Amino acid sequence: MTPPNFTAPSLETMNALLPAFEFKALIASNDLSVVYMANQRSLDRQVAIKLLSPHVSESAEFRKSFEVTARMMARLNHPNLIGVYDSGLVDGMLYFVMEFVPGKSLARSAKGQQVDVKQALGLINGIAAGLTHAHEHGIVHGDLNPGNVLLNQKAEPKVGNFGSTHGQPSAAQGVGSSYSAPETLKQGPSVCGDIFALGAILYELLTGHPHREGAPAPSTLSKCGEAIDALWKKATHPDPAKRFSDVKSFSASLPGSPSASRTPKAAGMAPATKIKPAAAPPVSEKLAKPAKGQATPARANAADDPAPPPPTIKVGFNWKLVRNLIIIGGLLYAISLAWENYKRTKTQREREHADAVTESQAAKEKKRLEELKQAEERRKNASAGNTGTTTPAPTPKPSSESPEASLARLRTDLYAGERGELPVGSVSQGDHAYFLVKDAMSWPEASWFAEKHGGSVAIPNASADLGWLLSKMASEEIGIWIGAARSGRSDWRLADGELWKPKKEPSGTGRYLALDKNGLLRGEGLKRKLPFVLQWRNDGKNPSQLETLLAKTSQSLKSSSPAFPPGTVVLRNRHFLYVARPALWEDALKVAQSAGAILAVPSDNYELTDIAEITTEANAPNGIWLGGFRMTGAWQWMSGEPWKTPKWASGVKDETTNRRVVIRPATGLDHLPPTQFASGFLLEWSSDSKGTPASAPETSASPSGNAEFDALTNRARDLVTTADRKRSDQLASNAKTFTWDLDNWLKGLPRSENITWAPHVSLLKTSVSKNRVPSAVPLSSGIKLSPNMSKIAQDCASRQERIDAEFLAEANRVRTSYTTKVRDMLSQALKAGKGANAKILSEALDQSSTSEKWLQSFGIDAKPQNPVPGNTPAAPSSRPQTGEAPPRSGPSDSLIE
Repeated sequence: MTPPNFTAPSLETMNALLPAFEFKALIASNDLSVVYMANQRSLDRQVAIKLLSPHVSESAEFRKSFEVTARMMARLNHPNLIGVYDSGLVDGMLYFVMEFVPGKSLARSAKGQQVDVKQALGLINGIAAGLTHAHEHGIVHGDLNPGNVLLNQKAEPKVGNFGSTHGQPSAAQGVGSSYSAPETLKQGPSVCGDIFALGAILYELLTGHPHREGAPAPSTLSKCGEAIDALWKKATHPDPAKRFSDVKSFSASLPGSPSASRTPKAAGMAPATKIKPAAAPPVSEKLAKPAKGQATPARANAADDPAPPPPTIKVGFNWKLVRNLIIIGGLLYAISLAWENYKRTKTQREREHADAVTESQAAKEKKRLEELKQAEERRKNASAGNTGTTTPAPTPKPSSESPEASLARLRTDLYAGERGELPVGSVSQGDHAYFLVKDAMSWPEASWFAEKHGGSVAIPNASADLGWLLSKMASEEIGIWIGAARSGRSDWRLADGELWKPKKEPSGTGRYLALDKNGLLRGEGLKRKLPFVLQWRNDGKNPSQLETLLAKTSQSLKSSSPAFPPGTVVLRNRHFLYVARPALWEDALKVAQSAGAILAVPSDNYELTDIAEITTEANAPNGIWLGGFRMTGAWQWMSGEPWKTPKWASGVKDETTNRRVVIRPATGLDHLPPTQFASGFLLEWSSDSKGTPASAPETSASPSGNAEFDALTNRARDLVTTADRKRSDQLASNAKTFTWDLDNWLKGLPRSENITWAPHVSLLKTSVSKNRVPSAVPLSSGIKLSPNMSKIAQDCASRQERIDAEFLAEANRVRTSYTTKVRDMLSQALKAGKGANAKILSEALDQSSTSEKWLQSFGIDAKPQNPVPGNTPAAPSSRPQTGEAPPRSGPSDSLIE
């Protein structure tokens, strides 16, 4: 049956269907599929996206086969295979995202040509290396032909299109073609079939003619030699049992083949960029004269050579040798000193870089925590029946929204307990809703991710739940996390803190519970990363919140069986809980105090070994807070235990004040200022306090030493950050209006005018950057504007200016109040003779002298630059506002000024 015609969707349509990619060009298309070149926005890399027609995608059986093949291909990593990054279904069409290879196919490069023997063997070796890797992972190609082999810019072969992804062999590999093994019709794809196709490709490269039954030996048409004839015959033998047993055996039999133990370097041609017809003359049989440095060939009778004279031996003291040895010794000593200095400098630079990254992440994390705090207030107001708080209008759901994007959009609403809208792909069952999170994380990371979204890792309350969870697993090869973990030495607790007794004790020694592909429970360690199912209660409550669990622990500490949270580990009668939640030191300290715990204290080497063991596999690049601090005096432990100088990590210097201790996994102890975020913190319940516990810094401790000034600065920062967030939301809405209005205008045009104006509308839309619309469209941009396009752009640019002006007015109002109070503080500090405080306040006044400087100190750009394509402005349009006409050659039609 002939498939219906498949019209390739336009680039604009694909941008709307898959907004994570920016589609650049259509590479190839036919009635079954289309291939685009696109840019993956999140990673800023070029990719190729293959889209299968609805006719191909509608088969449920083929969809299942497609998903399995795509997952298996995504796990392959070989330089001679085209990498597969992702796959999915959009608008009834299957697609997969793969590596973009800039180059031509082998079919186009070598069609009708005899390829040089050495080059041909190099190509075959490369293809064979990729096939071998795939076969070793249980994947058969089934459609191998020159059209499915691409040559990159180094002319190295990369094999793609595994598994006949159209649901049938391609025309090149169809039954009866020169690449199809005789048994393919009855038996389907096989390793033997791939070997047959590889032999057929070798024949075509060497002879320039397609392989066929009864074809003359390749040595009769090229200068490849009779040895290759035998290999070709064996590879393409009609009986699969008489072919090579595997591709590796075939490749190893080729003349000049690299050894099987070579490193996985891309195999293929020498660095030539184009295949040339074989035209090299035969190699001369004469022996060339050895080049300088090469050994002279041995004569037939070495006895005829005259004997060499006996060596002359001189005896004496070699002053030159002694001098050279002294010089070498000095150089070695100098090199040693230079190397040590280099290591110290490198360590210092790495630490400075890590601090800079930490500060940047801290700003982002603080903003996110503010959003969660607002959501928490909304949740409390809702549960208390308080209708006085105005709930912001929900953000409109974008069209063709992915499950991940919808989850991110609804995060604060879900955290606040709102269940009016659930993410795309959610499933409701009973009193709960579930969502599959495909990103692999450790169990503590998954627990924190779930809490940020108002839920928990799915809790197995019954065997039926386990069966349902098993059906939602992200992959057939790995398992998923379950909302349960050990609490102490033997107890299992669910994510909501309730004790749980599984029907059968899970295997494995890890303290976090996973469900494998066979439905069996297994304890895994902190290093393990798995996907998981996120669970919400329909009533909006979340008993799995860390604060709720720790409150239960605090209330139960005086009982004989305290209820420690899931994930708690016991070492030497001390209970530890690793919390994978980015936090400031004072926030971690508050959490510890609320739980009747302390931040973990490694007061001796044994305890330090325990803590290192617990955290060594944690993903914590910014370190994990511990209970050590230093203000202006000596270092202290929160427990009051004597401070014994710990072994700091390599390159860490003990020379600063107002610092807090962190442990960097698999590295050692370090310290950070309390204003930086660590990746998590470690809680400890024990009775190690000796004497009076050390007075830990107040949670409101002032980094500047002036608590009143710091409170004022934090309040000002909160106000302008809120105003900037409001501005960002308004700019995002304005940018959407800009895009929507242009699209609606374009859709209303007659087809002929639509075709004319579509490229200019697309260019104008892509000029939007960071939700800011262009303020001018110059001649050099190549964008021509109709009167209606110009009006839409002018309206949005004017609205953008008003938004910026409103933000600056609000920021200046806050700044005026701030500077007035800082001046009063400065006056009081000068009267009291507090020189240090006066200096800090004076610097703050200087920094707040202008809005730009002051906002920049909070990481806020007063007025970000608008995108302006090109450099040379053009004159405004003088066209009438009624009627639309196609662009003409010559000056730009209009301008936004």
